[in-house]
Amino acid sequence: MVKQNLRYDTEVRQIGGIMMVLAMSLVIYPLFDTSDRLSDNFPDNDRYNGDDGGLAWALLCGNVAIIVLGLLGMAIGFMALTEAGHKYITVVGLVWQQTAFVDWVAKMYELAVTMGIDENPSSTTEFYFSMGILKMFFLKFMQYGSLAVTLFTLFAFQSRKGHLKNAAYYRKRLVIYSFFFAANGIFGYLVPGAKVYLDNEDNLPVKKPIKPLVVFVGQPITVPEITLAMGAIFALVGVYGMARGLGLAQNDNRYFQIAVAVAYIAYLGAVVLTEFSIGGRVAGAMAAGVEVINCHIILSFLDQKAKTMPEEMDEDYFHDDAIVTKFGQERARKLKKEKEEETVEAEGMA
Repeated sequence: MVKQNLRYDTEVRQIGGIMMVLAMSLVIYPLFDTSDRLSDNFPDNDRYNGDDGGLAWALLCGNVAIIVLGLLGMAIGFMALTEAGHKYITVVGLVWQQTAFVDWVAKMYELAVTMGIDENPSSTTEFYFSMGILKMFFLKFMQYGSLAVTLFTLFAFQSRKGHLKNAAYYRKRLVIYSFFFAANGIFGYLVPGAKVYLDNEDNLPVKKPIKPLVVFVGQPITVPEITLAMGAIFALVGVYGMARGLGLAQNDNRYFQIAVAVAYIAYLGAVVLTEFSIGGRVAGAMAAGVEVINCHIILSFLDQKAKTMPEEMDEDYFHDDAIVTKFGQERARKLKKEKEEETVEAEGMA
């Protein structure tokens, strides 16, 4: 049993709270997606160009795996908040995390089928397919990886390795996730938005709701200028995060966290409320607003921890008896009492 102090409890509760929020989004957006698929003559629908239903079932299994992962994350996070967690329970979440690849692979295959990469192997189709694969890779990595960061961090604390999660650890993760955030902006918005703009320059700007020019990984691009602007915002925020993680930008303020929040608000207004409404994809809009929130939350969390955690900590930093919590004191008294009772019982038997 790991003896804990106030520092330990504060960190574990904070990680548990963030984990619950991240896991909640992994429950909500697959539910929207599953509901949409089940309402479309599942599994014998025609959205997959005559597929025999295998892809529909694979996508459903992927969504179920992510929903279970989200529920596990919420449960583990809640137990961390209430000091009822255990490292072996956290391991269950880490193991189930690997099932996210089912959803990942199924969604990439769906992209190939819906874009008709086999029936229509044109340069334009291949271009959008390549950009779609890259966007999906970076987006899914951040979605599922954000929960993995909190699970691994919680496991470290529960294994008495919390002192390894210092400021340098969070700065490295901030660089990695900021890079993926910027890459998602470039390949998921900036480049395809520019392609749509150049290919349809004579028909722009769109002045009234029309059929989407192209539906790119579930997102309609009807006003390419919006997609270009969002790509630029995401890329700049990602570069800013990398600079802070590498020590090239001042990191003792909240400017980066404000930038991340502004980027998410801009996404809701420009993409979810505008692009999706013009494109007539209301169900997609509901899922899209939740789907990307993990990407923004994890950046703010990593930046905050990189600013506030010590550069170096000894093994007893989170287990110092001098600052034992009330819970730890009560547990210590209970253990002491049990030991005294065992001693009295042993003496009586003697």
